[in-house]
Amino acid sequence: MNNNTETLIITTQTTTTIYLNLAWSEILLVLLMAVISAVTVVGNLVVLLSFLLDRQIRQPSNFFIFSLAVSDLTWSR
Repeated sequence: MNNNTETLIITTQTTTTIYLNLAWSEILLVLLMAVISAVTVVGNLVVLLSFLLDRQIRQPSNFFIFSLAVSDLTWSR
């Protein structure tokens, strides 16, 4: 009786390369949107901090601006 065992080892090497074919206009648009978003968040934070720290700003008409800044920050996640 012969005891024959065969082992088959298959190795494969796959290289996947993903090329991002973005136009300069798309890159510029993304950067512009990021800058606008950052400026918006910083501006709203300045409005909130100035409203909370300076009592002279707390006029009834300025509560609307405060409310808009809070709303803008909560919806702009």
